[in-house]
Amino acid sequence: MTAAIDFGLLFQLVWVAALSGAAVGLAFSLLILGSIRAGDLRREGRSAGAVAYATMAALAALGITALVVFGILVIVKK
Repeated sequence: MTAAIDFGLLFQLVWVAALSGAAVGLAFSLLILGSIRAGDLRREGRSAGAVAYATMAALAALGITALVVFGILVIVKK
């Protein structure tokens, strides 16, 4: 029995996995950076900067959630 390998789909799997891993990693890094810097600036009394970093952290958390939900939907759809 021989198995037919579709190299196009295999290549697509590799680059999509690398891209999605990098996207989740970047979003998680922004979440950590925003959370830490917002706390530091809040303690220093610089509320405008703290709000900006907290907003960045919240958007990164939403991005991570969206990526995870999208991934689950793709898995369930297949």
